[in-house]
Amino acid sequence: MKALETLIRVNSWALDEKRRNLAELEDLRESFYREIANFEKQLILNQAAAASSPEIAQTYGHYAVTVIERRRVLRESIAETQERVAEASEEVHVAYQEVKKYETALEREKERQKKAEDRLAQIELDEMGMNMFRRKNQEH
Repeated sequence: MKALETLIRVNSWALDEKRRNLAELEDLRESFYREIANFEKQLILNQAAAASSPEIAQTYGHYAVTVIERRRVLRESIAETQERVAEASEEVHVAYQEVKKYETALEREKERQKKAEDRLAQIELDEMGMNMFRRKNQEH
């Protein structure tokens, strides 16, 4: 039983580490989405500014190209991160199944031990009852 408890503990630590890794990847992916949203807001603000000012309009084209390129890079980063999130999610699932397997085995072992202890206790009680019955019969 100690071996199972050790396996559960070690695999639980591994599961926790995999969950932390997954959470970090999800946070990274969300930060990319926020960055894209911020670029969109800035792009709209700068479009309005360019429409109202000829001086700003001259540099807006270069700015727009830079934003579009940055957005493309961020979308690629999101796609790559999404793949890593899917892989990490699968690792978490596998690690969770491993922990559950050992926990189930431990529960079965505990149940088996309890049944064995209960059986021994019942045998002792039966033996005590038989001894008391014999003594009573010997007295009469």
